[in-house]
Amino acid sequence: MIPEGLHALIDGAGSRTPNFPPTLVFNEGWMLRLILSWFASHAVPGHSLAFQPDATWFSEALLPSPFLRRYRSDNRAEAHTHADGVIGHVSAGASAKADTSLLPNAFQLVVTEAKMFSPLSAGTRNAPAYDQAARNVACIAEMLSRAGRHPSQLQSLGFFVLAPEAQIRDAGLSADDMRVLLGFDHHPTPDDVRRVLPGRSVGAVRVSVGIATTERDLDRLIEFLGGLTDVPLSR
Repeated sequence: MIPEGLHALIDGAGSRTPNFPPTLVFNEGWMLRLILSWFASHAVPGHSLAFQPDATWFSEALLPSPFLRRYRSDNRAEAHTHADGVIGHVSAGASAKADTSLLPNAFQLVVTEAKMFSPLSAGTRNAPAYDQAARNVACIAEMLSRAGRHPSQLQSLGFFVLAPEAQIRDAGLSADDMRVLLGFDHHPTPDDVRRVLPGRSVGAVRVSVGIATTERDLDRLIEFLGGLTDVPLSR
């Protein structure tokens, strides 16, 4: 049972005098959980996030990778991929690690990534074109393989990035711009962006680490920085 005091703290996050940074609640993770919870309780036929019968959802799930470590010094291996949200006929396990698997008779598997103020993570040091979207799709394929399910057996299968329309619009990006940027067969370089968006500045990324930083935040930071250097990174 959730303590009543926790409900009061969350309610107070929207007040003028919160006891902790409101961004611990009003962030992309919790916004996505609200969205998935809404779709779980509302029938929206034809929508990409519509729940199939008996489907469930899980947040902060760990997806199995087809490139897990094969031997001790395997420097090309990668760890499990964190998914912001998973919809479908899945089991998230009882452990704190939330290892996710597809049920043998599953006919829905949808992986979602929430992005409010940041882009998808870049590729890894060993595979520059293997960005966050590609990793998620590879993990989906691995889940299908482990469950013995062919994609044709699923009625709902996909990977979706959820981002506020206002953020895209305020950035001055049109739908055509986004199609071009997402259509590269590699992670867009600054030169690619300048070519697609002539006359616009290419910004930088600022990272703040503090008390509210979680282990997953650090993992994502290391993963991002690993795509920018040839020096192996770990924590």
